[in-house]
Amino acid sequence: MKDVKWLLSEVIRRELTLFYNYIVQSIKLKGLKDGGVRVLLRKCASIDLKHFSILLERADFLDFDLGELRDLTIQLSEFKDVREALVKDLEEEERLIHLYRRLCNAALRSSEFGSFWVFSKILSEEEEKSNKISNVIDSLEDV
Repeated sequence: MKDVKWLLSEVIRRELTLFYNYIVQSIKLKGLKDGGVRVLLRKCASIDLKHFSILLERADFLDFDLGELRDLTIQLSEFKDVREALVKDLEEEERLIHLYRRLCNAALRSSEFGSFWVFSKILSEEEEKSNKISNVIDSLEDV
């Protein structure tokens, strides 16, 4: 159970960080002619906020004292252009996906089958989001 709590703490922090990054990026890119990237960033922020909320509920269910959460300091990413921002986002998404896989495995080892199901569903949504970001990066390279 200790692994589950540590990993849960880490994914909560990363979801919150990504949420803030997506919001800040969508604001900074306000003048962008292609509104599709801004829409993607806002959708990503919305998904991460939903995941953050689900994770907090799961932490409560697991009797996880939120005071035990690791440092929630937000690290905002600096970027020069749209492509660089998305590449950094994709790298963070891949790290988060790796953590979710570890969290799913830890939940199974702890016989937390309900948690495994919740984390697996989030993992699936994170993989889908990562694919969308990757596709947008590819389309920017084609331009």
